[in-house]
This record gives sequence, C-alpha cells and structure tokens, in this order.
Amino acid sequence: MATPLTLRTRTPLIGIGAGILAAVIALGVYFGSSYISRHDQRTTELTRVAQKVLTLELNLGKWPRARLVSPASAYRPFDRWLVPKSQAAYWTQWVLNQDLAVAHDKPQIRLAAAHWWTRRVPTLSSHKTYTTVLLNVYWWKKFDPKGESTGTAKVAINLEKTRRGWAVNGIFWDSNPGAGPDQPDSFAYDFDHLVGATVPPQGDPPPLRPRVNNP
Repeated sequence: MATPLTLRTRTPLIGIGAGILAAVIALGVYFGSSYISRHDQRTTELTRVAQKVLTLELNLGKWPRARLVSPASAYRPFDRWLVPKSQAAYWTQWVLNQDLAVAHDKPQIRLAAAHWWTRRVPTLSSHKTYTTVLLNVYWWKKFDPKGESTGTAKVAINLEKTRRGWAVNGIFWDSNPGAGPDQPDSFAYDFDHLVGATVPPQGDPPPLRPRVNNP
C-alpha cells in the first residue's frame, strides 16, 4: 500500500513543479521581449532625431531669392532639436553665418536642393550622459545659378534626454567632398573669407559653401 500512496503524492508535486517552470519561462520570454521592444523603440526614436537634424543641417543656405533670412529666423527650425549653448548649437550657428554671408554675395549663389542617403546602417553607442548615433552617408547638393557638391561623411550626433524629449548637444563631421576634373563646379568652404569665428566649433564643416572651386 505504501508504493501507490507514494506515487499519488509525487504526481501532483511533479505537476506543480512543471507549472512553476513553465510560468518562469513565460515570464522570462515576456520580460525579454518587452526589453527588446523598448530597446528597438529607443533606437528608432534616437535615429529619427539624428536623421532629422542631419537633414536640417544639409538644407542650411536654402534661402528664397526674394529675401535674405536673418540668423534668428533661419535658426528657428533648430530650436526644438538642439540643446541651447551646446556644441551643436554653436556649430550650427557657425555654418549658418557662413551661408548667410554667401546669400549676400552678388551675384548670389544659393542652395537649390540637397539630399543624403545612408551608406551603412546607423549605429548607436551609449555613454553616461548621452547617446551617440553615427550616420555614415552620401550627400549631394545643387546650387543656383550653377554648381554642385557631393561626397561622403561620417556624422556623429550626440543626444541627451531633456524635458521636451531627445535633443542634440553635439555634431561632429568627418567629410570627404568629391571633387576633381569631372566635377568643375564642386564647392567647399572658403577659409580665406570666413565670417565671424575662423575655426568651426569642433568637427569639419560639411562642404556647403559655394565659393571655392576644388581642383
């Protein structure tokens, strides 16, 4: 009689143990998938902000012919995305001042169109107070009345969490303009005729300034 009693006692214990194990596995799968989902959502959000700022930067200088835009109004689209008084803000204002100076030239040379596309999938690296999104891109710009600028760039964009959401506090360019005999109208910044600070606040400026003809 002892043996059947022992079997009857162990059977529910085995069932309970299997149930607990299944519950632990289910919880692990749930929390694991939730973590992956949050991580993917954060990656998507940070990449979207970095790409938005890159698009705004490459379109600096795209002024209407009828009027010359003031620095304050030209900078306004960046207010939502750049941390005030950060390297990103100073760097953007540096580029803005150069492009506004070009807009005052006669005859005017102005940006007509700009486009960029990715060379590689964006990568993220987390730091103590910020996250870096590295964008590896091709870019192309067309100027009026003539000229264009093309090339590749690695753009490191640092983001921090603010009360309004993610914002950029650093932009660092490493650009390689494509110039040569086959591109006689490829333009870059004219470092002999800079307006304001002669050195950009960290990072190479993107080749946007349509004054120098690269040999």
